Amino acid sequence: GFTLIELMLTLLISFFVIGAISAAYQSQQKSQANLSQKIQMQQQLRSLMTFLSSELRIAGLDPTESTDMWLQALTSGSQRFTKDTDENGLSDGDNEDIEYGFEDSLVDDSDTDGEPDAGFATFSRRRNNAASTAFESLADNIVAIEFLSVLEDTSDNDEYDPDTTLTPTAAELDDIRSISISILIRANNADQSFINNNTYTSASGAIWGPYDDNFRRQLLITNVKLRNIGLWNDHYQQLIPQALLLSKCS
Repeated sequence: GFTLIELMLTLLISFFVIGAISAAYQSQQKSQANLSQKIQMQQQLRSLMTFLSSELRIAGLDPTESTDMWLQALTSGSQRFTKDTDENGLSDGDNEDIEYGFEDSLVDDSDTDGEPDAGFATFSRRRNNAASTAFESLADNIVAIEFLSVLEDTSDNDEYDPDTTLTPTAAELDDIRSISISILIRANNADQSFINNNTYTSASGAIWGPYDDNFRRQLLITNVKLRNIGLWNDHYQQLIPQALLLSKCS
């Protein structure tokens, strides 16, 4: 048989072992939850960025050259553009007049600065620029978004240093050659053991944060080259000097 002291020592050792196992399990569970949140943020970021990039690349598509297809409105936090995918000379078809931004009924003042007043919001897409058309949700928990317009480089200093702007004028819309998109997203749930005092820098140099809360965040920046605007103008500007050089050498 066992003595009372042996039983007490056995129970004490068992408590230590169970406590260690429980602590390891909780730590692993917490790490798994954090990893799951990071993966979810990355998936939403990449999905939204892929969606935006693919549509922006064909903005201004105008195969019939019968109307003005291009960016109709652009701010630091929203954009609207047209394209003629059915080649009828108009932008009246489905998915030919696209608007991206935060839905007005959910977020006030978001279409000017790209930062929802509530701290986060759902970023959405609306087709055909109709007030009766409902917004389609693309990504949740978007903390900030920025569209930085990169204009055509007209300098003569043999360096590529184009001007950039967050609020292009109507006259500058035709001079935009690419758009740098910055998206900051936060996790669905707070982590009480984590304090987020980080800052995040957008493509324009804007500083987002620190937020000093318990939510993890991720930033993604991508530059999207526009295929249809200024295509022929830029192409001929490159070909003319080459043609002159060839004529001098012949």
